[in-house]
Amino acid sequence: MNEALDPFVKSSLTFSMPNLVSADSTSKAAIPTPPMTNSVTNQPRNVTGSFGVPGPTADLLVRTSYIGAFDRRLRNVHWVAEKLTKDSIDRLALSDASLSDTEESKPDRKHSTFKEDPAIPLAFRVKPNDYTNSGFDRGHLVPAADVVESQAAIDETFFMSNMSPQAPAFNRGVWASFERYVRGLVKSFDEVYVITGPMYLPKQDPEDGKFYVKYEVIGRDKTVAVPTHFFKVILGVKNGSHYMGSFVLANEGVAQDTQLDSFLLPVEAIERSTGLEFFPFLERRSVKALCSAVKCSFKLASKYRANSASEE
Repeated sequence: MNEALDPFVKSSLTFSMPNLVSADSTSKAAIPTPPMTNSVTNQPRNVTGSFGVPGPTADLLVRTSYIGAFDRRLRNVHWVAEKLTKDSIDRLALSDASLSDTEESKPDRKHSTFKEDPAIPLAFRVKPNDYTNSGFDRGHLVPAADVVESQAAIDETFFMSNMSPQAPAFNRGVWASFERYVRGLVKSFDEVYVITGPMYLPKQDPEDGKFYVKYEVIGRDKTVAVPTHFFKVILGVKNGSHYMGSFVLANEGVAQDTQLDSFLLPVEAIERSTGLEFFPFLERRSVKALCSAVKCSFKLASKYRANSASEE
């Protein structure tokens, strides 16, 4: 089984998944909708006959290097999960056959293009041109730079199901810097597990003092939600010890002197906001803070690239 499907990554699922397919399969598995039950007898209610219930359904995305769950309503993922090791992101770890290839044939994101995800039903599928003239980048949630084992694996990171609308100053600035920081963690840990996803957080109205969840929608049919924030929950494993850090970043540019630790939040706060449960099979009382093992700081890019081809 592919490393992306080992128990730690699979444990990030908050739904049952009895029909999880292997990483080598080309079929799609959907997280089944829980049955409607009678609270007294705990027996399924036959209120829709044999015609099924409407959902909600989360489409399970099983790729070569990552897994995820797609939210049909908001046209974003609920989450994506990946596992990083030094070998998994080191080009020197490629097979001898790959190393003997010409430069043009080596795996590289320059050979990839944004494309619809055939694993998503057509009615809920995001198209590359849904972002055209929107003012937002097609922002990777699993970065293409995290994947080097094959061109096909890199291409899978360019499915539109792996994209979220991101402000250019965010995507090409603090988000890109954060992604580089995460890749660098493989120098300090044996294994690094990363779960990433969008958030839609409330904001207080200055006039009436009430809190509202408000986000923009883009696309031809105005169905692609623009997240207000993004989270990353990182679990580092070293010599049998576990270190966790959870971060929330607003979908906007930040000041040049911003430090990574300013984005730290308790993982429980992210769970309450997203409805997800991160690494539920891990005994949290034994987990140490990520920032106790590594320095939680990075050098922010001084200027993000204006060329849309640089979209991460």
